Amino acid sequence: MSGERHQDRQGYGRARAGVGEAVARLEAAAAALPDTAPDAAPRTGHTSWGEEVCDRMIDLGAARAWLRTAASAPVLDDVDEMMHACVRWVVGEDVVRTRSRVDTYVADTVPVREGQSADAAHGLVTSVVTFAARPEYYDGAVERLRAALGPRPAGRAAAAWDIAEEALIGLGVTRDEWVGADPAFTAAGGWVLVERIGRIQLAAALLAEADAHPETARGSGPQYVNAARRYTWNWLRQPPPEAATEVHVRRTGELTAWLRGAGATGDTAAGRGA
Repeated sequence: MSGERHQDRQGYGRARAGVGEAVARLEAAAAALPDTAPDAAPRTGHTSWGEEVCDRMIDLGAARAWLRTAASAPVLDDVDEMMHACVRWVVGEDVVRTRSRVDTYVADTVPVREGQSADAAHGLVTSVVTFAARPEYYDGAVERLRAALGPRPAGRAAAAWDIAEEALIGLGVTRDEWVGADPAFTAAGGWVLVERIGRIQLAAALLAEADAHPETARGSGPQYVNAARRYTWNWLRQPPPEAATEVHVRRTGELTAWLRGAGATGDTAAGRGA
């Protein structure tokens, strides 16, 4: 056990380095998005595309904010490493999402590296869920998320904080579904837990920057608040992250097999009235 612990300590910081690499990929993907500066007379479709580009740029802004916040902070233990892995997963998904918009709407763009492979993404989820099955890791993550959010801010930033706070409360609501459960089953839906932990961290980083740039100050203060409000609205209003069960995993396998077979054509005994 002590040898395993020594290896863990030597590995601290790897997840944060992985976040940095993912943010670099996200920067490259976002750079290929089109310029959607408002027209003098907005056109149908142009404003919709502008909303999409803004959302993807806010994702990048949250990742940048987290890097600025985490750059000088020490990686203390396995809980930090687990939380940073969640951020890495989220930013990796944002790379794929942003790249998909580039490929869909913009022709002849410069090549942009994809996010992490599907195998790597699911492996990371399994690793995080395995850690989260232990109460000291799950509770430690919730405690640090609480500290990162800090007290409720004044002004318009409070709306963003309220959404993030509700998302954090949701981790307590479903705690017993994850802690002590078998990761062989909970990993099936583990991405919802990984995303929630990662997105709350990113939202907290945006809120911290909004707090450091008051709306009353000259310059871009209000934009920090706008970014935090929109990020939490986009990502943290979902229900609490529920864990998958053995029954769910079995039904998933059965449903997939059915859809690959008879379900693909509807040619089933039930469908023929048998």
